[in-house]
Amino acid sequence: MTLFTFTSFIWIHEGFYSNSNILKIPKWIAEFKSPMVLSPWIKLDGSRQIGQGLNLATNCFTYDDCVFLANNLKQKFGLRTSFIKSGISNQWKISIWEESMPLLVNLTQSYFIPEIKYKLKGF
Repeated sequence: MTLFTFTSFIWIHEGFYSNSNILKIPKWIAEFKSPMVLSPWIKLDGSRQIGQGLNLATNCFTYDDCVFLANNLKQKFGLRTSFIKSGISNQWKISIWEESMPLLVNLTQSYFIPEIKYKLKGF
């Protein structure tokens, strides 16, 4: 087996990891956000909250990173969001409000395979 590396992608790794290999959110991420990019995030880290909308697991990000991501979802897509404690010290999750779910479904449903659409069902 051969493993290929592409040095042209090093900037992506460097954007997400500091010298101490601590995960961070690079500010340039906002340029790449689209419904197509948002849908895998929901598929992997989203949890439907009956009567409340959807939570996105962001436990490994700092408070400031969660604020940045939540605000960016509002600015880029018009989604009403907040960030809430996950129940563990210094861990946060982003909550997409129930009132924004019809918009979120409209933006992302075409990128969902049928087996994952349950995360959007009922909205």
